[in-house]
Amino acid sequence: MKWKRSTTAGCPESANYAVQRTAGSRCSPRGPLTATDRRTDVHVPEKPLMPAQQNRTAWKIALGLVGMLVLFLIFLIVIGSTTDLWLGFPLLRSARSWTTWLLGVLALAVLYLVGEGGSEWIKKRDKRSQPVWKRAWNLALLLGFVGSITAIVMVVIRLAQKP
Repeated sequence: MKWKRSTTAGCPESANYAVQRTAGSRCSPRGPLTATDRRTDVHVPEKPLMPAQQNRTAWKIALGLVGMLVLFLIFLIVIGSTTDLWLGFPLLRSARSWTTWLLGVLALAVLYLVGEGGSEWIKKRDKRSQPVWKRAWNLALLLGFVGSITAIVMVVIRLAQKP
């Protein structure tokens, strides 16, 4: 390690000075290091470690949003197709057109996600330490929620099928 003391404030240059003091400080021969002392052999990079944040143009932001929307629609189509598969392909076999099938699949996916979120919300409220009547109420709420989601799914399937 190289330590160097400055020759400011009338301090003589000598081998006894091993630390460079910042401007305005008094140097003393081989005294204890203080907060104003600094090392001179440390390499400080010229470039910052993190580049400055660049402003994104409106086109890049719009392109990112459209890309996220397309990925979300693909995600919904995959979930809806899987739900259609679990139900035995009622939409795929009897849809009026590909457009109604696609809309039906998207509706199934949204209903599936709503069902998952709602059941998790009801399940989070249920604790084993609660009395039996409160746990029974949570179970009835969960069953009612599942029944209503099922009824809405049946309506969506009937709307997408041929008359």
